Amino acid sequence: MVKGLLDSLREQSLRTAALPPSTRFGTISTKVAGDIAGECKRAGLPTYDLSENGTTFDSLIERGKPNLLITHYSNEGAPLAARRGVPVLSVIHNSYVWHSAEQDEEIRAVDRFVTKYIAVSKSAGSYFCRKYGIPRSK
Repeated sequence: MVKGLLDSLREQSLRTAALPPSTRFGTISTKVAGDIAGECKRAGLPTYDLSENGTTFDSLIERGKPNLLITHYSNEGAPLAARRGVPVLSVIHNSYVWHSAEQDEEIRAVDRFVTKYIAVSKSAGSYFCRKYGIPRSK
């Protein structure tokens, strides 16, 4: 499962952000790392779990000097990356109809740090843009 996900993310992010094929990928878990983080680690990707030690997202960005941050169910790193001039690609998974008003507002607030969105489907992307007032071109 992870190989397909990683291949898809790699292909989409390289194309969307115009990154060189030599771009290296890694993962950062902001909460307790789940199954996908474990599979990424087993696949040989650098994997960091912020719930395990005192490492901060900010220090990982500073140390790793990424050329792209892909957010996946987390908005924590977007402002930190944007502040350093690192483009942010955010993955839209679905319609987020269960979000509270506070969660909806967080998405709207973080949007200013997101360079580009990528959606799992056209319908998810269209709904997301309508719900949050985000231009489809983004």
